[in-house]
Amino acid sequence: MIKLFTFFLLFVASSAFSQITIEGQVTDANGKAPILAHAHIGAYNGAMENSTSTECSKDGHYSIQAPKAGIYTLRISAVDHQEISLPLILDEKDKKVIINIQLRSNPFNKEPEKITVIGDWNKFAFASTEQMLPQKTKDGKTIFSYQRKATSDTLSYQLIGVAEGGHSVNGTKADYFTYDGGGDYRSVLRTRKGDNVTITFDSSLLHYSEANTLPIVDIKNNPFLKKAYELNVQITKMQEGAVQKPVGGGPAIMSSVKYKKLLDTLNDVYRNAIKSDDNRFSQFVAILLAKQFNPEIDFGVQNAELVIKAVPPTSPMIAMAPFEVVSIAGIVDKKTSDTYLQNLKNNPEKAVRAIVYADEMEHAIKANDTKEWKRVYTLLKKDYADVPDIKWTIIQNNPDAIVQVGKPVPAFEVTLLDGSTKISNTSMLGKYYMIDFWATWCGPCVREMPAIHKAYDKFKGKKGFEILSLSMDAEESQIAPFRAKKWKMPWLNAFIPGVFEAGLAERFEVAGIPKPVLVGPDGKIVATQEDLRGETLEATLQKFLGESN
Repeated sequence: MIKLFTFFLLFVASSAFSQITIEGQVTDANGKAPILAHAHIGAYNGAMENSTSTECSKDGHYSIQAPKAGIYTLRISAVDHQEISLPLILDEKDKKVIINIQLRSNPFNKEPEKITVIGDWNKFAFASTEQMLPQKTKDGKTIFSYQRKATSDTLSYQLIGVAEGGHSVNGTKADYFTYDGGGDYRSVLRTRKGDNVTITFDSSLLHYSEANTLPIVDIKNNPFLKKAYELNVQITKMQEGAVQKPVGGGPAIMSSVKYKKLLDTLNDVYRNAIKSDDNRFSQFVAILLAKQFNPEIDFGVQNAELVIKAVPPTSPMIAMAPFEVVSIAGIVDKKTSDTYLQNLKNNPEKAVRAIVYADEMEHAIKANDTKEWKRVYTLLKKDYADVPDIKWTIIQNNPDAIVQVGKPVPAFEVTLLDGSTKISNTSMLGKYYMIDFWATWCGPCVREMPAIHKAYDKFKGKKGFEILSLSMDAEESQIAPFRAKKWKMPWLNAFIPGVFEAGLAERFEVAGIPKPVLVGPDGKIVATQEDLRGETLEATLQKFLGESN
């Protein structure tokens, strides 16, 4: 699923309210009505399962209601297409909002080398995929097939390897489709119990436009929304232009010159909005400025002060950039920062309050204040465990976690990628080693590669030091091209099938990646997480291993 948070739809929040209708037309990448499409609305960035959904009509029309004033997420999904996610801050004056959307098709692999299948027979688990068999036809096409025996009157399935990115999507053979609850669809075949069923995939049946202008969002009846949308299109293009790929490979970096131009542009728009007494738009621009916060480039105290001044701590718009606003509050003077963060705890959006407390907990951890850490952790787990944005934080910062400094590393045994050797917690006794859970699709993981390679070159073999990278890609086949074209990773490498559902991932409490863990010769954990990231990695290794080679 792709979330396009660059599309902001802004209204002024108010207490008095009557139900608001959001409606419009959904078309596929070819401009036609999709095979099947849905509209979903729920709390902004809330759990998908708590959204209200409605099926679009056969001509692609949708109509869905927001129950009261506040901030929401509108999602539009369709068979063979990428889901789009639009933030909505609704005002009672907007009785009806008309938004027409043309979707972008899934990023299909034109010539997939390998396709695997999951289905109702294995509860759609990535940990137990089965491979489809490729066959060449007389006209040179490659059709993939898979057979199994039906156990009921329907058979439901998804395919992995059809679309880039490793997520599961519907296939080309189906009697009908069903939404999977996560942005994609499942193919369903009508069967009879005991029948031998053949599933086929034929990429030549997929004929969708690949225009780079898609998706298109057309706001019909609100000049302000249109103005906000157009600004976001402009800023999105500037963001894309500011990102540069280094010659010779490596993670993309932000051009400091173009980044400054981006910030200056938003400052100019903000000043014009203030001159026009357009308070709604000026607050919107300030939030958009906050979203540009980059800890690796100087955001500037003046920009931070602008955001804090323009956006009241009780504004529901903060839900669009809660992490950034909390970070920005730390840049201004301490008195202003403390007051603003304290008042953020009264924000009407639960997600904003949760992130403020999560930030408070992280400060307690860094200060080694165990009492405060446990207090805030207990509060988060009790009152905010349902907030998706901090589920990872709650799992990752459990004061009673299994994976933490001083505790034995969980038992594990993996087979290296070449299949020749098994590595386990017992076979690694007597040496220092770092386990690194990662994936080729994980941007933060890739950004860690320069630091890991540099540290490995310096400390390899010292006190037995080794690295064991455990890939959490959807398919093992995704690893080799990455190592051949991007980073060699000349240490121990293994693949964990099942992604986050894998037993080993659960044992190590992996809620997000990268997750590095440094283990000592006695099998006990000596460092984790931030102590093993970026430039800090080298300093941590030097602490335990002494001077580099």
